[in-house]
Amino acid sequence: NGNVDADSSRSRIRRFDVPAWHDAGSESGERRPLNFNDGEVFADGLRNEVGLAFDSHGDLWGVENGADRLYRDDLGGDIHNDNPSEELNRFREDQAGQTWGYPHCWSEYCLPVEVGGSGAKGANTPWAWPGFASAGITDEWCREDANESVMSMPAHSAP
Repeated sequence: NGNVDADSSRSRIRRFDVPAWHDAGSESGERRPLNFNDGEVFADGLRNEVGLAFDSHGDLWGVENGADRLYRDDLGGDIHNDNPSEELNRFREDQAGQTWGYPHCWSEYCLPVEVGGSGAKGANTPWAWPGFASAGITDEWCREDANESVMSMPAHSAP
């Protein structure tokens, strides 16, 4: 699937010590550009996280636009009309460096009960993205090892 990355290297929120960077170049007057890969990984496994803002408690919030063309035989075949969901995510300081699952996992908006889904809209259940089974990624891995989003929104709504 061409709209899902092979790994999460481009799907991260990184943070930088900007005052230290600024001070480092103040004597010579030559500051080198910040390198994305030099930043601390604050949150990993995020696909198109946008609308970032801090709340009054210092937690960072963001909305994530999910992938497209989701097809899983065991869940009913072509399920992309209602899945994966768009997500509301919260990133607390005590979660720094943890993953939210992308590209290995996606969040359910609505799957029929007959195929193992909840049948409820906004279910938020994590599932493994097809194609990562050979790497040991399962539905159980996604539910146990990746952080769950706070809320699921309709697929393709681009909040």
